[in-house]
Amino acid sequence: MRLRLHSLAARVYGTTVVVLVAGFASHAFLQVRREERLYRQMMAGSAEVMARTVTSSLAHDLLLADYAGVDDLLVQVVPLPAVIRLQVCEADGGVVSDVHRDGGRARPAAQPDPRRLEVPPGTGVVTEEAAGGDTLVIWHPIMASRHLGWLKATLDQRPLRAIVQEQVSRAIALSALFIALCSGLLYLVLRRPVDGIRALAGFARQLDRRKGETIAVPATGDEIEQLGGALNAASGELARSEQRLREERERLSVTLASLGEAVFATDLQVRLQLMNRAAEQLTGVPAAEAGGRPLGELFRTPAGEPDAGHRLQAMVRHPTPGREETLRISGPEGQARTVAAVAAPLLGPGAETLGAVLVVRDLTERERLAAERRSLEAQLLQSQKMEALGLLAGGVAHDFNNILTAIVGYANLALEDAPPGAPTREDLEQILAASDRAAALTKGLLAFGRKQAIEPVAVDLNAVVGELERILRRLIGEDMLLEVAPGPG
Repeated sequence: MRLRLHSLAARVYGTTVVVLVAGFASHAFLQVRREERLYRQMMAGSAEVMARTVTSSLAHDLLLADYAGVDDLLVQVVPLPAVIRLQVCEADGGVVSDVHRDGGRARPAAQPDPRRLEVPPGTGVVTEEAAGGDTLVIWHPIMASRHLGWLKATLDQRPLRAIVQEQVSRAIALSALFIALCSGLLYLVLRRPVDGIRALAGFARQLDRRKGETIAVPATGDEIEQLGGALNAASGELARSEQRLREERERLSVTLASLGEAVFATDLQVRLQLMNRAAEQLTGVPAAEAGGRPLGELFRTPAGEPDAGHRLQAMVRHPTPGREETLRISGPEGQARTVAAVAAPLLGPGAETLGAVLVVRDLTERERLAAERRSLEAQLLQSQKMEALGLLAGGVAHDFNNILTAIVGYANLALEDAPPGAPTREDLEQILAASDRAAALTKGLLAFGRKQAIEPVAVDLNAVVGELERILRRLIGEDMLLEVAPGPG
């Protein structure tokens, strides 16, 4: 199977190989370090044993001051493996004998180094490395009944390094072989699960694109097929749940939009979470801009009125179902409006308080209709009063008309009996003229009382005013001035 770097298999195999390489490299390094330490300890132990053996023989020669015997002994020991140089010095560092290896042969120095060696303090064995770890130096005291001096043995550790490098190469080769075997085994073990996971990932992508549909499950194993069947069922149920949720949201949206009252839903911090169309029209703030804002910021208060936003926020913080408050707010165009508000707590499935719901009803139109109704009722009452007055006036006019008929009749009889030029004749004519005016007034009263049809006729106002002038001049006193200005025509 061809692997790509971005594929799941490549990532799994690559990660596993890196882990194996790191693990085996660490194990090989630690193993080599342990073996190197073991070799060095073995070499130091062997060198100390050799030094102890040599110093026991050197003690006898130093007591007898047999320096030639010291040289002979060192010449015999230097050819031992890894020994490079042997030096014997007194306790104060003065060199007595100095033998080193020269081309595989031991050669004593023609003249010992006159410089004193820097000997270790005390009388214990001291082991140290020199020349960057290539040599091992052992200081061993030469003891008899007292401290006679020191044996300084210098040993070559380069063969030991070659052995260590050989061990490293062997460990690397074994690790590489084991990693290759593990990688092949891992490929064989993980190939089927990785193929199944890849097929399941493709199945999941199709399931995401085609929600609610049944997708063919890849035949990669019983477990994958069972999982695919479960995912198909879960996808169908999820699609149905989403459809039910959308329908429920649409019903809720339509219900809220159809309400005539403004509805506000807030959280525990009195921040707006939901509002309907009536609430937008009441406040003049779109729901998209109002979401998350404090409820009190949406309401403005007319001048001289208590702060409506503060009162509504107090109602929402401590909602009391059934308690209604009436207050004045400013509409979107600045007009004052009267509203009634009631708040109720918003409870969750566990009866925990999630916030509050505020319902605000606009009473402005109702107040206007109530004012119009009161005005109409007042007009009706006035009309009823006028109707009663008309009935009374009609009755009075009817009786007055009967009396006026007798007056007109007797006046006409008296006028017929009066001779021409008689002083009473003019008075009788005035009585008849006044009776005519009274008859016209009676007709008006009867018309007002709806007891006689109105028959409008054209009159000469100058004539009417002239007749009234003659009557009025007789009635008013001499101290009053009456002026008449008749119209033209």
